Amino acid sequence: MQCLANCRALLAVLAFLGSGAAHAGHGIGVVGYGAESLGMAGTDIAVARDSAAVTLNPAGLTQIESGRFDVYISPFHTTRMKHSDAAGNRQLNDNSLGAPLAGSFALRLAAHPEFVLGAGFFAQGGTGMVYPDLKTPYGTRDELSAIIAISKIVVGAGWAVNEQLSLGANAGLFVGVARQKFFPDTSDAGAGFFGVRMDDGFGTGANISLGLRYKMTPELTFGLSYGSKADLPFKNATVTVNYESLGLGRVEYRDASLAGFAVSPSLGIGLAWQARPDLLIAFEYEWLDHSSALEATRLRAKNPDGPLNYNACSTNFF
Repeated sequence: MQCLANCRALLAVLAFLGSGAAHAGHGIGVVGYGAESLGMAGTDIAVARDSAAVTLNPAGLTQIESGRFDVYISPFHTTRMKHSDAAGNRQLNDNSLGAPLAGSFALRLAAHPEFVLGAGFFAQGGTGMVYPDLKTPYGTRDELSAIIAISKIVVGAGWAVNEQLSLGANAGLFVGVARQKFFPDTSDAGAGFFGVRMDDGFGTGANISLGLRYKMTPELTFGLSYGSKADLPFKNATVTVNYESLGLGRVEYRDASLAGFAVSPSLGIGLAWQARPDLLIAFEYEWLDHSSALEATRLRAKNPDGPLNYNACSTNFF
């Protein structure tokens, strides 16, 4: 039995939710890591001088004199994030609070002081939208939600080529978890709607980043960074479809995957001007190719536990 049109609707919700981060961000990436970066609203490519530089711009690691360890927590509260529709729903997000925790460290090599190594764990971003009590078109009240969390483990190095020029590179491993509910307690055979929920989606992906930092004058610094695309398929999930209105109960597909998610490739340039000892002015422009990262999403579900020999639940969303 096919997953029917509501699987497509579920993926539409998913793709929409993927466009908003759990806290200040762009796409499924956050803006800024660490106190200084967040305080500058993410304008950090030409600055990046604490150990979070390993992910911001690894060339910035060369500004660390010997060793450094940084840890930060970033509480956030989303406001004015709400769901409105023709059914009369006007509901605020029920998952508005969060506090990502991250840490990083860097160490200058004693034998080769021109090199600084770094590593860190960072909250990459995601989305968390929960509307627990919406009126549905089928005369019920039910939940619409999507929780997607993405973290990143990074190792990298900066190389001081000379007093003016530094280069850097890193490798990142992305880890994501996802769960979704699309009116899971609603089942209406007459309308052809059967509620869906996805649980325990787990995905990994990898990318590389390159960075450059050039001291144009003692006061003016130019920065450049590039990050490659990281595909992030979610696997080993379970999908439950509500067929109660057909007298078949709720069928759990134990082998489900969600393909089509990715962390966007990026290219950024920045300038930082130390106008005076207590005043730093920075500019940054960053290009993020979201169109190549979220072109199509495909949900596949197999191995059902229902009483009939159901076919795989499979659908595309473009």
